[in-house]
Amino acid sequence: MMITSPTPKPFGRCLLSLFLLLGACNTPPPEQWTSLDLEVSNAKVLHEVIMLSMANLNYPMGPGTAPGNGEVVSGWLESRSPFYGRGYRLRAFVKYSYVKFSSIEHGGFQLDGSLKESSIEHGGFRLECRVEKEINESHQGLDRKRDEWKRVGDDNTRRGHLLAKIKAYLAP
Repeated sequence: MMITSPTPKPFGRCLLSLFLLLGACNTPPPEQWTSLDLEVSNAKVLHEVIMLSMANLNYPMGPGTAPGNGEVVSGWLESRSPFYGRGYRLRAFVKYSYVKFSSIEHGGFQLDGSLKESSIEHGGFRLECRVEKEINESHQGLDRKRDEWKRVGDDNTRRGHLLAKIKAYLAP
């Protein structure tokens, strides 16, 4: 006697795939952080440069901009539009932490003719940066009371602008 297992019904498979599809649509896009190592001797100087760079790119200052916490978060930079889905807002996040770098310097030649190398450790900071973007899905985009913001991911172009501005201020 052969026992067969029941096959799933087509309705059940369709229902399962519909739930999986709806679940995938509601997940927010992942955060995209970019890191950059800089040789800066002082955290307060770096903090001021980050704030100056954000202000230069018209980001308003947000909460938690004290130099001691290792993070700068801007306020929302808004670009309003009367058309559906065209208005957006951006918020920049920059985290920094102290790291030690090792570099190899060539110190001339040894007696046997080989190159003498020495490893030198020096400090700097690692920056991690991202710019969050949301679009306004309100049909009345100029009315602040009816805003319907939806996160659409990170703005890589604006993140690159912010990192380039920070590097330019710190260039020797």
